[in-house]
Amino acid sequence: MKYHLTLPLLTERNAPFQIAYPGSMYGRFTSTLITIVAFLFTGSLMAQNKSRSCPVVIAKQDRLFNLECDSTIRNIAYHKNSGKIDVRVISGNSFFIETDSIWGIRTKNNLLVRFVNGKAYQLNDTSGIIRYMVKTGKQRGYYFSTGINSEIYELNRSELQSHTDIETYKAFAQKSNIGRHEIYSAVSLTNNNIADRRVPGVGLELGYYLTEKFATGIGFSGTWAKSTDSFSYMGITPEVAMTTIGWLNRYEFVQTRTVRAGIDLVTGLAVSTLFDGSKKEWVKTRYGWRDRSIKLRESCYFLLDPGLSVTAKLFSLGTKETGVCLTGKTNYRILAGRPQFGSRGTFSGYSFAVGIAVYGFNREKL
Repeated sequence: MKYHLTLPLLTERNAPFQIAYPGSMYGRFTSTLITIVAFLFTGSLMAQNKSRSCPVVIAKQDRLFNLECDSTIRNIAYHKNSGKIDVRVISGNSFFIETDSIWGIRTKNNLLVRFVNGKAYQLNDTSGIIRYMVKTGKQRGYYFSTGINSEIYELNRSELQSHTDIETYKAFAQKSNIGRHEIYSAVSLTNNNIADRRVPGVGLELGYYLTEKFATGIGFSGTWAKSTDSFSYMGITPEVAMTTIGWLNRYEFVQTRTVRAGIDLVTGLAVSTLFDGSKKEWVKTRYGWRDRSIKLRESCYFLLDPGLSVTAKLFSLGTKETGVCLTGKTNYRILAGRPQFGSRGTFSGYSFAVGIAVYGFNREKL
């Protein structure tokens, strides 16, 4: 009895390669080993072929989709300051090309770049409407053209409607708006329970809507106040700090043009710190050297912070899709962990917040 193993090898005709082994443990082991080696070899060749560098000077747009490489060129670089293209050949020499003398280039990393009026536009999409990206420092600008050799316009609703027909615009807008999501940021003043006292603090939220009603992000709050409880320490002026940072999730069950209401859940880390305000130490912080009250104890907790949030729109900012809102929320802080001073209940309880939030989208609706 024989076992037959068929392996796909990278031959010129891509023909199957068959090996027959006797039905023994040695034969099964050998066939398994060859199978693994063949797959690793095939994957290695595919990876090498995919990452193969292929710099090309594209003199005319008709060579844009020509996959043939120029074997005489080692690398191509565009120098933005001089506005020239540096071409290095295999021999080690180099020469410069003016941007207005060619259509574009394909770089060593296989990026397509088009030059128009001395400006470099990186091609992001060539299916249908041609899309480009221009990076200036950390800023990115997006552009389009209706053809490979057509004039380039800024990518926005007005320009698209002006230079495309209705059907083309609708199809492109539908495709582009798939990854369009709402984002928000909020800054608030808080009122927290610390050692059976209500003390003020600050809060910060950053959120991203994965769906129309569900948002996820990060929440931060900080409080610093003097305390009447010395926590069994004698002869000190107690000061207490409370800091929380966590993963924020929000589901909004009410959404109108002016009002939103949602259920919040923050899970993360809470840190409470006890200081002696009567004694100071000279410490280096991220903001420089300063006097700080001496730290006595510090406790870390797991934070569970469910709550309810309400937002009312005050006015639009720039566009109707971006708005400044008044926001308010109430939470009940639950802590889990071993306290180094006080108890978990010392820092648990209700908290309230009132602040300003800005809602918008990660890009304009097309």
